[in-house]
Amino acid sequence: MRTLTVSALSLLFAGACLAVVVHDTISYATPLKRISGSVIGFGNVNPNVKVEVFDRPEVWADDSLSPAEKRKRQKVIATTLTDNRGKFDFRGVPKGAYEVQFTTGDGGWNVLSILLKVDPAGSHDRLCVELSLEGAGQGPSSVKPCH
Repeated sequence: MRTLTVSALSLLFAGACLAVVVHDTISYATPLKRISGSVIGFGNVNPNVKVEVFDRPEVWADDSLSPAEKRKRQKVIATTLTDNRGKFDFRGVPKGAYEVQFTTGDGGWNVLSILLKVDPAGSHDRLCVELSLEGAGQGPSSVKPCH
């Protein structure tokens, strides 16, 4: 499942140019033993990316709700910042379905949510998350297993 939701508009140069921040939502089909991996963007590691784990990822399938209404129906389970090598790791997240959201505090990057499942019998995959630049016209953000 891939959906794009425009989550914010910001003005650059006093209304002469608009930059659109896109909220991209991707499903990761393989259940994971734990949520961990690296964040890169435009070929570089991304330190200090905020990574949040939310419950109730199914709300993102309800197109009748706005992004703000969807978020109100969820709780934050865990949060961290990527380290100076762009790495993140959540230990002890119980078995279940989650949304993992990646955002930067200084802008410049689109927001990415990954819908996934945690299962003790799941894969040891670490996620390689590629953020896309806001308004850059490049492809959407993506996630794949790290090698």
